[in-house]
Amino acid sequence: MEEKITIEKENVMNFYEELGSSHYKMQTHTLEKFGNAKLDIYFKSIGFVSSVTAVIGIIAGFGFTALSFIQSRFLFFIGEAILFYAIFKGLIWVQHVYTSEYESLEAEFNKHQEHFQKRNEAFIKVYNQLISESHKINRIDIENLQKIDQEMLILFKPNEIDKSPQVIYSKEVYFCLLIGTIILLSSFFVYDLINILLSFCMY
Repeated sequence: MEEKITIEKENVMNFYEELGSSHYKMQTHTLEKFGNAKLDIYFKSIGFVSSVTAVIGIIAGFGFTALSFIQSRFLFFIGEAILFYAIFKGLIWVQHVYTSEYESLEAEFNKHQEHFQKRNEAFIKVYNQLISESHKINRIDIENLQKIDQEMLILFKPNEIDKSPQVIYSKEVYFCLLIGTIILLSSFFVYDLINILLSFCMY
């Protein structure tokens, strides 16, 4: 025969508040934080794509309007090509970072949701016994609920392996942006620069 624990009638509400209501509030707060974090990544991703699109438009527009002032079309198109490469490389890199972060959050969200579902099912089993006329609960069901709550301490423990990377930018992208800009700007005065250097050499 299963051992039962009797909860006094005046303690029923306190029992529910401690093991039920407060825990449901914590669940709501936790899942809401995950939801807000995922939305934040989503809108950051959209904002980044919009910014990159605007930059591409500026570079393309600059190329067409300044075409008549170019002294070396070869350097101009090389510079433009490097800049576009850097932009698309940066776009792919940042999207990869956002995707990885989103997938990590999604995995954590699913893990918490699965635990909460398991905990809620165990609590409902206890609660149905609690609101019976006798207010008697099987000890094994209480112990199972306590065991699940202990598992939560491990669930909420920070994972030291999944730390954020220290480097949050791409050196290759910055290097290409710098080189591309230098080559692109030099296409407007490369011959003037050569003439100046030649004149210095002649003297």
